[in-house]
Amino acid sequence: MGDFEKTLSESLHRVLIELFGATAGAAVETRLDPNLASSDPEAYASNLQSLVGANPADVIIRRMEDAICVKFGVAKRRWQSFSECIEAARRQTQNI
Repeated sequence: MGDFEKTLSESLHRVLIELFGATAGAAVETRLDPNLASSDPEAYASNLQSLVGANPADVIIRRMEDAICVKFGVAKRRWQSFSECIEAARRQTQNI
């Protein structure tokens, strides 16, 4: 796992723990495969939606996007998709 993927995974992990608590967050995370967020963000978002439902997943994804923006130094905004946010973070790391 590269630096980008590791940092991304840590950011997503932190959000899940903040929202669900340590035990439930870890359980949710095992069902999501954090590596999928980097390689196929839309599949990750879809898996999250399958686990918690559409509306809760939207809220969680927005929190994840905010955390990603902070961690990678990307301006926060309303993204068209989770993929768009992930790609902006990836581009930011390439510019540093």
